[in-house]
Amino acid sequence: NPGRTASTAAALMIGLALVTFVSIFAAGAKASVDAAVDSGFSGAFVVKSSSGFGTVPAAAAASIRAVPGVARVAQVRSVETKVKGIGGTAQISGIDTVNLPPMFTFGWVKGSEAVLGALGSRSAAISKQYAESHGLKVGEPIVAVSAQGRRVPLVVRGIYDDKSDLLGDITVSLAVARSGFGATQDQVAFVATAPGASQAAVGQRISRLLAARYPTVESQTKQEYKDDVASQINQLLSFFYVLLSLSVIVSLFGIVNTLALSIYERTRELGLLRAVGMQPGQLRRSIRWESAIIAVFGTLMGIVIGVVFAIAVVIAFDEKTITPVLPWVQLVAIVVLGLLAGILAARKPAKRAARLDVLDAIAVA
Repeated sequence: NPGRTASTAAALMIGLALVTFVSIFAAGAKASVDAAVDSGFSGAFVVKSSSGFGTVPAAAAASIRAVPGVARVAQVRSVETKVKGIGGTAQISGIDTVNLPPMFTFGWVKGSEAVLGALGSRSAAISKQYAESHGLKVGEPIVAVSAQGRRVPLVVRGIYDDKSDLLGDITVSLAVARSGFGATQDQVAFVATAPGASQAAVGQRISRLLAARYPTVESQTKQEYKDDVASQINQLLSFFYVLLSLSVIVSLFGIVNTLALSIYERTRELGLLRAVGMQPGQLRRSIRWESAIIAVFGTLMGIVIGVVFAIAVVIAFDEKTITPVLPWVQLVAIVVLGLLAGILAARKPAKRAARLDVLDAIAVA
């Protein structure tokens, strides 16, 4: 029954296509973060909330600046705002215009790092995505409205393409973020060490300082920061795997059902095969191979569809700079697990087929 077999394989195909898509998307996100940090960040440490969701007290940056071996500390703040004449909300980033540009390299559509260093009380830089979405250009005035209802007139001085996703839709100076939008706490702070200073020793001093004065804040090296982001992505990935595994399990029951129906419909055929010399073990193997073929067909089709869909979505999300990465180890593991699952699904139907009474099976009309 080719139609029934195809439907069974399709169920497995859909589940594994989603698994493949999520795996590729997660691998691309982790690779993009690694590339952005390695190419854009030249500092030594990232200071952030231990929970990953909170803020960093503004006083922490001042305390870290006094640590021996620290050359500069750059604070970044974040707050939501509305822009007059534009629907929805925009993310405002307030940056240390003196210390951040030397530590971070951003891609620019119009302008350069010098734009960030020259941000004044009435100037801003905006992201490429925000500029394209709302038709904004360099030199154009905008009016941002804070959560407190304060109107802050700004002029666009540059357009950046931030691969690290550090900056929001609109970037202003730290002073404007504080006075105009009420941003008094840091989202994150970046630390650079002085030439010749031991990074390990400076890191230990910063960690002791934070543990004593700011227990909700932690300091991470570049590698630790990348590992932390990867860990968060892996946690989300595991959640999706658990959900998608349910669809795969349901599809395996479909394979069992298809094989059971196939054995029932071919009872006379199987009896004749036994009558002419096929051994029970050979019959079990033939049923297992049939199940394996269905599983592998569904698995391979699922991987192909998942890869195509993932690449299409990554291309569509070009603004987020997610690099398409094929996690070969995971894809091979999916194929192997699909094959093993097919063999496991065939266990009971194969045992039932091998136990058929030869004479009764032949006598079936």
